[in-house]
Amino acid sequence: MKWKEIEAILKRPFDDHEINWMPKSTSRDGTKVQLLAYMDARGVRDRLDAAFGPHWKSSYAAGPSGGVMCTLSIKWEGEWVSRCGVAENTNIEAVKGGASDALKRAATAYGIGRHLYDLGVNFVKLQDKEDYSV
Repeated sequence: MKWKEIEAILKRPFDDHEINWMPKSTSRDGTKVQLLAYMDARGVRDRLDAAFGPHWKSSYAAGPSGGVMCTLSIKWEGEWVSRCGVAENTNIEAVKGGASDALKRAATAYGIGRHLYDLGVNFVKLQDKEDYSV
């Protein structure tokens, strides 16, 4: 496969169902919440598999201040090419979350998920609990 074809696979925007959202902050008046789009580590692995098959690997090491560093390597024309990403351990499943975040950050160095940064600031209106039922 030619690099342009691989690059198209790597940079292809994620479908809506592959994008996750998390709250970042609420508006000053408390009526809206800002949401950030993010990709799932499984989606990153799927994208790497589609582009490189078995010719990619990731390794992890301690990052600065107790975080995690992921080195993501691809085999291209017989040579290993590596990019790194660093993340802090997370509040939930600290090491697993930090490793996933570091992988996702390393993946952006290859173009995976960069389009998520272009989605801009997204605020949604908050509803009172009484307005909906579970």
